[in-house]
Parts: sequence; structure tokens; C-alpha cells
Amino acid sequence: MLVTCQITAASATQGSLVVLSQNMNRLFDDVDDGSGKVVTARIYRQRLKLAASKLIKHFNSPDIIAFQEIENLRVLEDLAHSITASGGPDYRAILLEGNDISGIDVG
Repeated sequence: MLVTCQITAASATQGSLVVLSQNMNRLFDDVDDGSGKVVTARIYRQRLKLAASKLIKHFNSPDIIAFQEIENLRVLEDLAHSITASGGPDYRAILLEGNDISGIDVG
């Protein structure tokens, strides 16, 4: 589930930098990598598609997005690819390993 507020971001003015922080509410993929957290491929694809749509349409594709609660770099790269495939910009995925016991990270 993607948790968002009901506001739409204003369009950026020329020369401005737009940064968004988004909690992805434990975005885990469909790969069993020993973390104990796995979702079905269908649910994973749906979450990526929904997130991409909201980031493009409601938040106007910010220049930088700081994500919380991402499982790993592969998930972050899948999300970046989904955004691009949905007509958004080509984001570069950078992951910072978290210290949460559940294995979630930030990106």
C-alpha cells in the first residue's frame, strides 16, 4: 500500500529543485531472499504501477525522491524503471542500508 496525502504538488518553477519524501510502507518484492517478506508477483507489480502513477500524476515527478521502507536495491531499481515506463523521468536508484531489524532500507 502506498501511503500518500490527498494534496497535489504544485508545478516547479524554472530553476527550482523539487524534493519529495515518500514512505513506501514496507515495499517488498516477490523474491524469497530469506528476509521472510514476500508478496505475489501480481501484488508487487500493482504496487509499483500505483506508486509510479502517483509520483508522476500527483507529485509531478519531483527532481529527487527520498523513499523510506524499501526492501533492497533491486526493489528501488524496479520502482525507478516503473516510473520511467509510465512516462516519468529516468531516476537513478541509490540505496542506503537501514538498521531496522526487519531489513527495510531508504533510497
